[in-house]
Amino acid sequence: MAALERHLDEARCVIKSLGFTTSSTQYGQMVQDSNKEKQVQFCQRLIQADIDLDNGIFTNESTVSLEQSKPNSYHRLGTINPVIPKAKHPAKVHVWGGISPRCASQMDIVSSRINDPKHMSNLAQDFMCDNGINWMDSLPSGN
Repeated sequence: MAALERHLDEARCVIKSLGFTTSSTQYGQMVQDSNKEKQVQFCQRLIQADIDLDNGIFTNESTVSLEQSKPNSYHRLGTINPVIPKAKHPAKVHVWGGISPRCASQMDIVSSRINDPKHMSNLAQDFMCDNGINWMDSLPSGN
């Protein structure tokens, strides 16, 4: 074990002497500037209209990746850490949940494919109308 550590230290010294450094790769959600602007405008419209959200329930669904692979990458000192591509179809699970000023719902696993237009289906709209549910039919995109 000590010999392995010594060899790893030597390898690190050689890598450093050649002008390279190591760091873990990073991933960040990309939200387009146009969508950021839409989200701000939506919130400003709610504020200007003095919309009372005390009885509102906000629901959303998301896809959560079950894979997390963050390999180290080597790059020259002073250069930008390279972007490492991710798997095209990583293992994932679809979840749904809601929140209101009173409480949060449980997170539910959605077994079918997530498809936003389902919120606008005739069945969903009829249900909301029949049950006196006020709903917003246009929310800004999240990404």
